[in-house]
Amino acid sequence: MRILCTVVVFVALLITQFVLAPFAGAQQTGNQSFDVSLEVAEGELAGAILLPKGSGPWPVVLILAGSGPTDRDGNSSIVPGKNNSLKQLAEGLAQQGVASLRTDKRGVGGSASAVVSESDMRIGLFVNDASQWIKLLQSDDRFTSVTVAGHSQGSQVGMNAVWLSGADGFVSLAGPGRPILDVLREQLSKSLSIRARVKANAIMEELDAGRLVPEPPIELTILFRPSVQEFLISWQRLDPVKDLARLSCPVAIVQGLTDLQVTQHDALLLHDAKPASTLLLLPGLNHLFKPVEGDNPMVHQMSLANPELMFSPEAVAAVVALTAEADVFHKIWNAALDRALNYNENRWYGIPSENFIWGTKHDQDPLGHRLAAWIVNVADESKSYKFGLAEGGYVTDGMLTSGGQDDCVSFMYRTTELARATDMRTSFSWALRTRFAGAHPDSVVGADGRVNYDRPEHLDYSLDMIRSGIWGRDDTAEVGLAVVDSLGTSRYPAGSFAWVAAEDLDTSKLQAGDVVWFVLNPDDKKARGLRDEYGLVIGHLGLMSRSGQDDPLQVFHAASKDLPGEYEGGRVVAVDLSTYLRRVERYAGVMVTRLGETR
Repeated sequence: MRILCTVVVFVALLITQFVLAPFAGAQQTGNQSFDVSLEVAEGELAGAILLPKGSGPWPVVLILAGSGPTDRDGNSSIVPGKNNSLKQLAEGLAQQGVASLRTDKRGVGGSASAVVSESDMRIGLFVNDASQWIKLLQSDDRFTSVTVAGHSQGSQVGMNAVWLSGADGFVSLAGPGRPILDVLREQLSKSLSIRARVKANAIMEELDAGRLVPEPPIELTILFRPSVQEFLISWQRLDPVKDLARLSCPVAIVQGLTDLQVTQHDALLLHDAKPASTLLLLPGLNHLFKPVEGDNPMVHQMSLANPELMFSPEAVAAVVALTAEADVFHKIWNAALDRALNYNENRWYGIPSENFIWGTKHDQDPLGHRLAAWIVNVADESKSYKFGLAEGGYVTDGMLTSGGQDDCVSFMYRTTELARATDMRTSFSWALRTRFAGAHPDSVVGADGRVNYDRPEHLDYSLDMIRSGIWGRDDTAEVGLAVVDSLGTSRYPAGSFAWVAAEDLDTSKLQAGDVVWFVLNPDDKKARGLRDEYGLVIGHLGLMSRSGQDDPLQVFHAASKDLPGEYEGGRVVAVDLSTYLRRVERYAGVMVTRLGETR
């Protein structure tokens, strides 16, 4: 029983709710609290907004909890006793003039109607929920900026939601700096017997590869039961280092140094990913930011339900300080958008398709479906092929829109950004945080509104785009027999990426809205030259869609040259993917990114 209890403590990050302890002196009078709700496909999410004294406006913080069935006050049904930790955190913020929103997680409290089965749960549901709450706050003129403070699992959820919604600030509270299975391997290495650890590692290798384990050993069922494996797989696909690095907004990283679940090493990994972030390491505080010395698991477990242990005032102060930075960033970001909009509007002609999806039946469709609709309409209005670096190209002219002139990259940029947007301004916001992930807006948009594509954050059409995750989930292994590249390039070592050869591609597994990346063929002289000289893996890209509802799926791409017998180049065209791969020797196969997947 000692081993089992220790295991439960060490993996509580997965199976229980870690929360913040009460903030000393947080009880306030005169604050305004009221309930809010949010409709989702499965039902209704519920929460409570707490406003400070006074008339505002105020910065607001969305507080995201860690794992488990947690209500808006921070109490979990699987941890004995109440701590009201999230309520106390909100009150601590209100004491210092910061508003907050805390919510019931799916299936709990006022969000009970939005419950999904354990086997259907994916981390993306939590990310989507948080994104919707952020949008609600962004639409409320009582708030000057929106910051997300995510604890433990909530940190990983929050950093993705911040990027998706364009929030103004982010605080990681005891957030892992590694994918979850890497954290779990370390935790279990300290608590399991050698035999059990070998079995657990074998299961985690399968989950890491995206494969289910139908019959885990009985002694490991509590952790790896079949119904939770899809959730673990989806969680493993979040890489905190990669996800945090793409944020342009102010970031703070707060970590207790007696934390048994997440370590100082994790905080340093996050700080290295975002060197401009504020790093706060707090001695004597555990995973809950409570004062607990030593590493006795039972002492730490008892602290989960001890409201007498107070939440660190320094951690509250760090959140408050970040909201002040978020207020400034909010103004900077919007000023940069204004400059970019003005510059682009004065230099391009209106594209009818820019208004095609906004305010129509398509605006509620899944992202992949919206993208597929955009592809067809944008392709119809793409007048000519124009390489971005050529005279008059979008890169040379510093444009975010191309006025009907597209190369393969600008075609993908434009369609994906427009499909995600709700109006022209939000499409420009998507452009800045997608094309220039992690860059401060003033370093990208000049005083005249011209965009600087020489910024190092700008992604080229290489493996970086796929690995960044900003386009969607890498689904290469799902569409055929993926093989590890044995050659590599100067930028990407052999064995570090995989692709599906043309002859092994199952086109029936592709979906409308998929991004298809064409891998340079190492056996083709010109393609090999691009690999050797520039370190490129990807030489071209296209997007999957249909010209008509009943038409076959085709790849739409910006073609610079003719494909004899198929189309005339110099514009955006559609062609059967298998035909294209057979006729173009420069490309040996593909990688595939799927937008809008909740995985």
